[in-house]
Amino acid sequence: MARNLKKFVNPQFSETVPLEPLRRLLERHPETPSHVDLGLFDTDPNAARRAVLDYLKGDADTLPDELVGDLHRIAELASRQGFEILLQQCRRFGVAPAVQFKGGFQDPKEVALRTLLDRPDIFDAAHKLLGLFQTTGIAEFAGLTEGVEPQVEPPGLEAFRNAAAAIFEAELQGNYCMVEHYEDGPETVLVVGHGAPIMLTTVVEERKGLPKAIRTIEQAILSYSAAGGRLKMAGVSRSKRVPLAEAFATCLLDESGFFRGPDAQNLYTLAPVERAWPDFAFTHRFDASIRKVQVVEAQVDRVSRDLFGEFDKLEWSFIARDSKDSALVRLHEAKPEIEFNTGDWRIGHLVLRVRIDTGGREPASVTVKVKPRAAVTFRRHRFEAQIMELLRRNGICCDRDTDRAAVAAE
Repeated sequence: MARNLKKFVNPQFSETVPLEPLRRLLERHPETPSHVDLGLFDTDPNAARRAVLDYLKGDADTLPDELVGDLHRIAELASRQGFEILLQQCRRFGVAPAVQFKGGFQDPKEVALRTLLDRPDIFDAAHKLLGLFQTTGIAEFAGLTEGVEPQVEPPGLEAFRNAAAAIFEAELQGNYCMVEHYEDGPETVLVVGHGAPIMLTTVVEERKGLPKAIRTIEQAILSYSAAGGRLKMAGVSRSKRVPLAEAFATCLLDESGFFRGPDAQNLYTLAPVERAWPDFAFTHRFDASIRKVQVVEAQVDRVSRDLFGEFDKLEWSFIARDSKDSALVRLHEAKPEIEFNTGDWRIGHLVLRVRIDTGGREPASVTVKVKPRAAVTFRRHRFEAQIMELLRRNGICCDRDTDRAAVAAE
């Protein structure tokens, strides 16, 4: 989702960042001068800013891969969480970012950009750390069948808007709700604007701090692929995911209960890792652009079982981390007694670092967290298709059809 740069970078980025670092960013990429006349920065600053905006508003597929990567990483580190991590890394390196914006404010986009240009070591360290703490997880639901096309017409959208508004209002988030939709390749995407819980804050008015209750607007993203029969959600709390999925199925698919099948959220498994323990390794020969797949974190759970062989409760967990070799190797060294075929242990989650060649000086790094049965978390702005194919090829994605065939055979 959100693969287009203009959906989350432009026009604010090119309109607010000073021209000097903006020019340096473009000069990092040899292909840029053929699209933007860098001489305008010296002769006509306003024309230079318009030229940059037009360039970035164009087709993202025509932009240099390295520039796309830079813009994505700047946007991520300019977020609230990313900016906190960036400042933390600046302090760790003994650097005080003092980039002043108009009015004395520090603009996160400019701080992130200048850090990339002046201290790429700090920028890279912050971006890697952000990958480990990324919270933009995506919830997924598998429908009962594949090939069910959505009916994205005004009556259906209005019905969904009303249903979504009722869901948010029931969670004390007000009844404000706006729904927009667009087609992102084979996926139908809904952008749902809704109220957040009321927040009491203190605002400055005439040099006085005054309490004020405000309700901000948040966004939820729903993306549906008819070919795969899958619905993805971002920015939706756990309590609202099932009701929103049902509203989508009822209002836009005319299929009540479409996302309530027995395997609706049985999507991912780490059983291949447990079966090959301790010698499991991800294979990526099928994709020449993937340089390396490294397991940087692994959690193992000690569980107790009831008389029917089901997991009863989690007794305790152990997490191994290794940024140089493999967390699975470290886990085996620390806990050699673990045997998954006894049923007393399970792998709770894995965190992978996938390095992908983009043709630039350094491969891109994507941090992926796999937590069965329904969660795979990573920044999906780029490389989503490659990451999901990597997981499928290594048996991490559950094949619904195969599961059903096995049940039928039994």
